Amino acid sequence: MKRLAIALCLASAALAFGDRNLRINEASAPANGALLKFDSTNWRGITTTASDIDALLVSGQSFGNLTLADGSITDASGAISFGDENLSTTGTFTVGDALTVGTLLMADATSATIATGTLTVTQSAHTVLGEGAASDDLDTIAGLTATDTWLVLRPGDAAQDITIKHGTGNIVTSDGADYDIPDNGFVLMIYDGSNWRLLSAGGGGASAAADVTFSPTGTIAGTNVQTALAEVASEAVPVSSATPTYCVAFTIPDEPDDDAQHYQIEIDDTADFSSVIIDHDSRDVGDGGDGQTGCAYFSGTQWAAWTSGTGVTAAYEGERAGYSFSSASISRGTLYYVRIRFHDGTAWGDYAGELKTW
Repeated sequence: MKRLAIALCLASAALAFGDRNLRINEASAPANGALLKFDSTNWRGITTTASDIDALLVSGQSFGNLTLADGSITDASGAISFGDENLSTTGTFTVGDALTVGTLLMADATSATIATGTLTVTQSAHTVLGEGAASDDLDTIAGLTATDTWLVLRPGDAAQDITIKHGTGNIVTSDGADYDIPDNGFVLMIYDGSNWRLLSAGGGGASAAADVTFSPTGTIAGTNVQTALAEVASEAVPVSSATPTYCVAFTIPDEPDDDAQHYQIEIDDTADFSSVIIDHDSRDVGDGGDGQTGCAYFSGTQWAAWTSGTGVTAAYEGERAGYSFSSASISRGTLYYVRIRFHDGTAWGDYAGELKTW
């Protein structure tokens, strides 16, 4: 039979221990208490001192269930360690100035359904369903009313779009706009005593933009795309179907006799110019040319139309010139060959070639 010793502080020598016998010599019991020992039949009091009782309650002693009717557990050092034990309570856990946590885990999110715009919450994490299993607006949050309560909400069904309404009930968003919770997203909120404030939102992942369609007028349809472009007033900008316009720039060469000059430009997608796509002669039509449409030169301060008749004078040798044209036969991103030659009123010079891309 193991011996069990218990230290008790007694106001009197009368103490009931159920159907066990307890014997204490009241006359010899010290004011500080008595040390009791069970001898297989009776609990017997052993005269002892306060220091003897303190010695009994030393570090490392093991006890069963400890129940405090009223009081607290303290430590002289100000630090109590529970090691790696799990602590649980169905009541309220109150912390003073600071709480240091390694990993903070909330209870598993439970499902909550909106009813007439109101969501009643019972804990800090919920999945949200719309009323009638349909998309719904969340206007008001009820249930938890303690100031600084945190709340995490996420959709409970991807088929139900949940929209958090700003200012309709007791919910306030940071930008004053309504917020649609993404299918795989969440919102983090805190209660300030009057309103639930949306602090953060995120998620959405790589959800596919289902059923995205583009209309000829440039509008875009599709749930996710429409949400992303909600603030773009003009939606999509359509690409013009008109024939694109191009421009080739070059330098007016030095003419030894300072004669006025015209030019001929050729553009092809082959280096041997076997199938010329663009061919323009800046001379007058009556002189065998194509005229000056699209032909210009830089006068030093501005662009001017190419001179008809004799062409551009020697004063502009070394200046830039350009030829602009429209063609459906030129494709963007394709390599083309360009060559240019000049006419001094008597004969054509040699072609000078270079590579261009559009």
